[in-house]
Amino acid sequence: MVLTITMLMLIVVAIALSITAISRRLTSLYAYNIGLYDLALSGNEQILFLVNEAWENQSDNVKLRVLIQIANAGLTFTYDNGFRIPASYGSIFRNAFISEAMKEIQQLNDNMFEDFIINQVTWNQFSWDLELVVGSQDQDLRSFYRAHTILRLDGNYNRFIVRTNIRKYVDSIASFPLEVEASIIWAHTGYREISLNAHTIHMLELQEVYFTVQPNPGDIIFLDEFTLTMVESWRNDITRRDDPWGS
Repeated sequence: MVLTITMLMLIVVAIALSITAISRRLTSLYAYNIGLYDLALSGNEQILFLVNEAWENQSDNVKLRVLIQIANAGLTFTYDNGFRIPASYGSIFRNAFISEAMKEIQQLNDNMFEDFIINQVTWNQFSWDLELVVGSQDQDLRSFYRAHTILRLDGNYNRFIVRTNIRKYVDSIASFPLEVEASIIWAHTGYREISLNAHTIHMLELQEVYFTVQPNPGDIIFLDEFTLTMVESWRNDITRRDDPWGS
């Protein structure tokens, strides 16, 4: 009976020590990983913001250029407090716009960001650091983060793939990196009012486009508006592959 009770006590102690060891490991890892997912999401959102800011200045010109590209005999602009293209041309305009807009944005990305090659695939890279200081009566608590956000066109040229790889440093010791990937697509958000100029009217007339009302410079044309939107954010499992940024 004494041996049995002793063995049971030893088993209970071993289980308690095992649970304590696991808890301590989890507690130590928590300091390294807290907030990494949210910061990685913000990295993806940051590059989306930068791309949108650069693209906004080119948006109207690209839409008008696409409009001239798809114009042909039989395209008739109706007038309803402004000129509008027929609904039957909606999908044609959308596909032509996305194709042209992607080319334009890729040129902007090449000028704004550095190239980064992973497995012989070229990405646009944006690197950033973040240092947080929390003051207390006894000492200042400092946390340092280093992140890399990369962006590329997917194989179908109708969306962007964006990834942010981030790690936290505690006392100059780096945590294991966390990586969040997302897609950036074109979402239809309504209509945009664009003022026609003499050149655009002339080019459309050369394409034998018919207007139900004679257009004049300054008249408004309503075109579908598309906005870059981030979707499908998920955490990549990078524990079984090399970290391309090293440690």
